[in-house]
Amino acid sequence: MRSLIFFTTSKVKLAHARYLAEKWPVKVEGFRQKTYHASYSEPRIKTRDELLRLSYESAVKQAEKASAGITKQFFFLEDTSLVVDALSTSHQEVPGVDVKYWMQDQTFKSLDKTLKDNFNNRKVTVRSDILLHIPTQFKSRWGLEEPFIIFTGYQDGAITEKEHPIETSFMYPWLDNKTFNKWFVPSGASIPISLLDINEANEYDFRRKAFSKMAQFLMDKEVLKKDYRQISLALDTLPKLIVCGFTCAGKTTLSQFLVRNFGYRHIEASDFMYLNYYLRHDVSSDIKIGDFAEKALIEKPEIAAEKIAEYMEEINNLPTIISGFRSKSEIEWLRSYFENSEVFKIIFITAKDAIRHERFNRRNRDSKKLTMEGFKLQDEQQERMGINIIAKDTSITKIKNEESLDDFY
Repeated sequence: MRSLIFFTTSKVKLAHARYLAEKWPVKVEGFRQKTYHASYSEPRIKTRDELLRLSYESAVKQAEKASAGITKQFFFLEDTSLVVDALSTSHQEVPGVDVKYWMQDQTFKSLDKTLKDNFNNRKVTVRSDILLHIPTQFKSRWGLEEPFIIFTGYQDGAITEKEHPIETSFMYPWLDNKTFNKWFVPSGASIPISLLDINEANEYDFRRKAFSKMAQFLMDKEVLKKDYRQISLALDTLPKLIVCGFTCAGKTTLSQFLVRNFGYRHIEASDFMYLNYYLRHDVSSDIKIGDFAEKALIEKPEIAAEKIAEYMEEINNLPTIISGFRSKSEIEWLRSYFENSEVFKIIFITAKDAIRHERFNRRNRDSKKLTMEGFKLQDEQQERMGINIIAKDTSITKIKNEESLDDFY
């Protein structure tokens, strides 16, 4: 699968692009996350063509500075702009490419008054421009004059008649309460795009329209190709294990034992859930990881499992133990992905609440202790994710861990 580097200063845009790429045989990587270099400098210019060109030149300089051969690869950057009909003229788009800064000075009340003073013309057009860098060898092969191609997506609509209470989506943070999406009602919808179900929001997604044009272009040029590889994992003498259980039942303890004594590779599902969390939200986000995980497993059960599958392919056929799945859907997705349910042996570890609670506070002795009531709230959240359904499955192996470590091992 080919990778595309995305130059952006926004984690939300990066998360959006990664989501859009899921439909195509391409993996989107953030330039900063890949090279640890700062992304490009985005000038504040009101002319779209000049803004895109200067942004591109800045990105090329950063790529050359990173010395990672980025300029020999395909990379892209994106700019979103907005035209409010009542405020624009044939010569000037308002706010145009300045939408990010324009939004900082707007309240719904003031914007609503301005529109009503202009015959209440609430029509708007949101536009996404994706600039794709074309490496030199392809530029000459395709007979291009410029070292880049621009793909554009449009979505017409209107500014909402009233302000809606909106919370930023856990799973899809571009459907938020900060950007113009909170006021943008696409033509054909009755509420702002930030309130729409993701499948409906996709129909009106201006960035999706631009990204799809770019991806289809690369497919037509056979830069991107469908991957028809059939994946199979042969059983070896050491079975692949999926170990589940409530907090402090002993999942990590068992995993570390198998790593030390049998050469297992330990994969902690929560690490991949955290990865998805950080890909969508900043480290300082006020959204709790547990709340994110609970919502994510409802909307996209395979969110951690698909990343785990990618990692397992990278480490090939090493004996593996995966700990921390909370939902049976995660297990079923992974088994389905490898097309052989017998590849994995499922284990569920049990222990009394009081024992697990004592272990939790002993393990976290340097931080604030958790009361039994607070500990049970954690269990209840895990039950909502579906762990109790796994526990009730009579086909899986159950191990009780309430005695000594030697007994457990």
